Amino acid sequence: MTRMMHLQALKHPNRPHYEWSGERLEQNDEYVMVLCQPGRKLIHHTKKSVFIMDNTSLELFF
Repeated sequence: MTRMMHLQALKHPNRPHYEWSGERLEQNDEYVMVLCQPGRKLIHHTKKSVFIMDNTSLELFF
């Protein structure tokens, strides 16, 4: 199983808002933990822009 995953945040009603990628560190029935490294692209659909993120983030999705 690949550890890289594509993430997408949606706006109501299911319209794309943000997209980015990260490395899945842990996944179970309660949450998914994702590590996002500097240099990743954040696609901002609402602003029709692409940003390069220069920070590390640890993201937890329930």
